[in-house]
Amino acid sequence: MEPAAQELAEATSKPPFLYVHGGGWVLGNAGTHDRLVRELAVGAGAAVVFVEYDRSPEARYPVAIEQADATAQWITRTRTPPTPPSVRTWPGCRPRS
Repeated sequence: MEPAAQELAEATSKPPFLYVHGGGWVLGNAGTHDRLVRELAVGAGAAVVFVEYDRSPEARYPVAIEQADATAQWITRTRTPPTPPSVRTWPGCRPRS
């Protein structure tokens, strides 16, 4: 099985966990929260879904909140692909050193 397929299979077999990072809808992204999200995935034994929402000031209130809500609704509708392009998942993998 290809690594991406293996990762997706692991992610969909675990309970999902929605993580919406802080930063006042202005700061932070998947890169700045990578280690934390990986550690949460391992500790919770869950697939973490991280919303890459549009940031202010380009995106006006309540765009980021609506994107996070849409992601939560997507999680409740389906736990299989296709993954929306604004979402990154971690399948409960080991944190990087």
